[in-house]
Amino acid sequence: MSGMMVNNSLYAMRYVAATQTTNSREEKIDNSFSAQIKKSGVKKNSTGATEDYKKRHPEQAAHVDSQVQAGKNVLRKNGVENVCRENMTMDEYKKFFTDLMNSIPYDWSQKNDVNVWFITEAGWEQMKNDPDYEAWVLGYTAEDRAVNNPYVSMPGYSPSYHTEHFGASIDEHLGQGFSMSNSSIKKPSNDEESWWEKRHRKIKEIMKQQEEKAQKEAAARKIDAARQSYESAINKFSNSMIGSGYIKV
Repeated sequence: MSGMMVNNSLYAMRYVAATQTTNSREEKIDNSFSAQIKKSGVKKNSTGATEDYKKRHPEQAAHVDSQVQAGKNVLRKNGVENVCRENMTMDEYKKFFTDLMNSIPYDWSQKNDVNVWFITEAGWEQMKNDPDYEAWVLGYTAEDRAVNNPYVSMPGYSPSYHTEHFGASIDEHLGQGFSMSNSSIKKPSNDEESWWEKRHRKIKEIMKQQEEKAQKEAAARKIDAARQSYESAINKFSNSMIGSGYIKV
């Protein structure tokens, strides 16, 4: 990786290789774990990953929903929103999903960064059987790749190397980034650390905006319902007065 300028199309091939390598290593672990589950009689949690997360983190529900919607937009753009995953083998599904990930564009400021993603075997299984979680991973990725790096034009800036690790739940997701020099990956400088801080701050701002929007819409619905209820009560009262003869038309 030393002295190498990279682009997204080159690393699209590396995504597959990195994912396959990770999966081959994790397969032994997961097989052993599965065997232990069978022996102990423990049942897998069939609850949708996104719904489970929203129940435990209601303050982030609006943002999660927006990410799921963004993921479904990726599916629509690729014309595969109605493709059945159930009949796919796991290898077929991995290729199908990898093609979707590779279709998500990057902001121009990230064009020289190295981006690698990993998914555990449990994560693959969850996505294959949980459409909303699959959409969340795609939506998170679309949101992340759309972030603009304000430091990319500054003198001495070095591209970044970052990884995204996905498991079987949103809680298991871990994203990490490091500055990349011409010779090796080095510890981020203060400016580059502030870039990562700004990146996460921007995501938090989006989350807050989504929450405020949801709260305003909920408040507007309550006001509208109260107004309709009031008007209905007035109409009923007026009709009853007319019917009783207190008011002559």
